[in-house]
Amino acid sequence: MEKRFFLAMILSIMVFLVWSHFFAPPPPEIAPPAPAVTDDTPSTDTSMSVEPHDIIDRTQDLPQIPDDDFLHETIPAPERRQIQIETSLVIAELDTLGGRITSWKLKDYDGIENDPIDLISPMDPLHYPGDLTVNGLDIFNSTVFSTTFNMDHIVLDETQQEVTISMSTLLRTGEFLTKDFTFHHDKFMVNMDVTLANKSSGNMGSSFEFLLPDKLVEPLNSGATNRYFRSGPVLWDGQSRDRPRIDKIQARTTFPGIRWTAFQENYFFAAVATTSQLATGFVKPGRTIPETGKTETVVSGIALESRSIAPGDAVMQKTYLLLGPKKYDNLRDLGIGIENIVDFGWITFLGKFFYYVLTSSVVYLGNFGLGIILITVAIKLILFPISHKQMQSMKKMQVIQPQMKALQEKYRKEPQKQQQELAKLYKKHGVNPMGGCLPLLIQFPIFIALYQVLMNAIEMRGASFLWVNDLSQPNVAMVLIMGVSMFVQQKMTPVSGDPRQAKIMMMLPIVFTAMFWNFPAGLVLYWLTNNVLTIGQQHIMNRLQNQDADQEPKMKARVRRKLEEKNKQ
Repeated sequence: MEKRFFLAMILSIMVFLVWSHFFAPPPPEIAPPAPAVTDDTPSTDTSMSVEPHDIIDRTQDLPQIPDDDFLHETIPAPERRQIQIETSLVIAELDTLGGRITSWKLKDYDGIENDPIDLISPMDPLHYPGDLTVNGLDIFNSTVFSTTFNMDHIVLDETQQEVTISMSTLLRTGEFLTKDFTFHHDKFMVNMDVTLANKSSGNMGSSFEFLLPDKLVEPLNSGATNRYFRSGPVLWDGQSRDRPRIDKIQARTTFPGIRWTAFQENYFFAAVATTSQLATGFVKPGRTIPETGKTETVVSGIALESRSIAPGDAVMQKTYLLLGPKKYDNLRDLGIGIENIVDFGWITFLGKFFYYVLTSSVVYLGNFGLGIILITVAIKLILFPISHKQMQSMKKMQVIQPQMKALQEKYRKEPQKQQQELAKLYKKHGVNPMGGCLPLLIQFPIFIALYQVLMNAIEMRGASFLWVNDLSQPNVAMVLIMGVSMFVQQKMTPVSGDPRQAKIMMMLPIVFTAMFWNFPAGLVLYWLTNNVLTIGQQHIMNRLQNQDADQEPKMKARVRRKLEEKNKQ
């Protein structure tokens, strides 16, 4: 039985092999690979090869492209090229791969080794300015676009103020995409008009998402970054800013009614803006760290409303790409609201006032450090009456401190009675216990506004003062000098007789020195100047009070000393 079974198996295999070799139908022919595209090889397929899951049907013939308002008369063979556009402000590079900007060097801002800083990171950014998805497809970002622009380098100036470079590509599913980039000789802005034409036989959607880089290159002179500034996405809806934290983005988050979306660093930014009233900003996780599962970076951009396109029709969307320094006046002149990326703090009007005073003074003084000193002196003079009252109140509190302690000891078991007696004592000597705190509360908003200006003013970047090469960077020597000035100020400032409070006050110079250690030197210069002026003011007050004491009648002085001794007892 077993012999017959094995014999039948062997005969079946032999029959199958013979039939496969002599009688089976031949396999389908595999189309040979497309020849390499050269200048002499015409082609209408401008998309790069894609995987089957990209829903492109390779068995479908390309539709004929008619001549109309939306298409070029001819589509040259796709050839990857880099086109350099030089303006009075930037040296940009436009790549036909993806139809996007891959380099954006600022002529007036140096990076490491004094080379023009390039805002677009070469370290594998998630997206470049000009990247987008259409109907959920991002294949266009890896497609070589065709262009009829035949120059590899163009210079814009007063003679030729702008240039428009068109790039287009056609997918086999019928999407014919055109990007028109318009560069200006005097703006950190590029107009990007995107046209989607339907060359298929059925209706299609037209949903666009314009994407932003997930990082910018911003090396300062020392190669360091500002640890107190949070880089990342920021969105503006015409009224307020949203600044979602990168480490908090765990899922796609949308922001309706957005005018522009940007990715910002301390002094620079990249943004995409639109005039559409139906635009939606979005932020979603990008690269993640597999070990921890935390979001390392994000994808941000603007999504525009989708429209249905009938066969032969097209839809155009107008957007603006912006890359440059956060210089308020220049951005405001663009008239699209992008100047609101400059954060003047929660007291905006005060921050803008200090910004204009500071930048205007620098124009006349020629040095940003001198401008900081000038505005600090001006603020000190304006607040002199308030600070003078503060010092007087502290002096009076120091004089009646023994009496206060006596009352507190006498009525320690009667809190209500103690407060009543202290109130009588304050009234008798004309002392306001809040006199030392209220002036500080008034000065606090001013400090916050000026702090915000000095942290964000790009004019401070690269500005030198005395031995400091860059006021936007920390400087150890200036911080130490500031700490010493605070120590001298605390020694001269009258304090209460409470030894614990005195020790706490003497710890403030150490605390502030540690806090200012990594602050920009420009902000430390403001605080140092303010300390020096306060020391001078305190010295003058002490001298005037000593003179008044010497001019008092001797009998009155003796009586006062006896009263003070009695109070101490």
